[in-house]
Amino acid sequence: MTECSLLGVLNLLVLTATAGVIAWYTVETYRLRREAQLQTELQNRPFVSLSRSGDGIVAKYYLTNIGRGVARSIRIQDTVVNTAFELRSELITHLPPGDAAFPKWRVLISARVGEPRTELKTDDPAPVANLTLAREPVTLVIEYASIVGQRYRTTIEIRTGIAEIIDDRRI
Repeated sequence: MTECSLLGVLNLLVLTATAGVIAWYTVETYRLRREAQLQTELQNRPFVSLSRSGDGIVAKYYLTNIGRGVARSIRIQDTVVNTAFELRSELITHLPPGDAAFPKWRVLISARVGEPRTELKTDDPAPVANLTLAREPVTLVIEYASIVGQRYRTTIEIRTGIAEIIDDRRI
């Protein structure tokens, strides 16, 4: 009886160790697969950023795709600059890798604090929007998708006319 119980205990130990090794291997394989998937995505994803040409009153801000994939359905969230100004942008349908696009801005203004903002009536509101971005501290949130439908959100902070990417994530 002692031989049987000793053999049973050894068998149980070997089976437990085997199960532990298989569990560890499964977890490591899952981690490797996830990292490989992330590396592939990073090599092929779009990455939309904000760039500037010119300084001061002639500064122009535009979106550039610095990634390797096509960015589509690019939208800048409505941005309240201060109590008087709000910036809105129309949808940009797509942006190939290495290309740039100027947002079609709409500027909403309020004459007095507490009054609702109304759209600035002008043929081209871009100079007002660009001047506002160059002079006021602003946080822009840009949402876009890759060609396969993965959504991204990039948060850009503009201070003294200089844009800095604060956050970039999958959504």
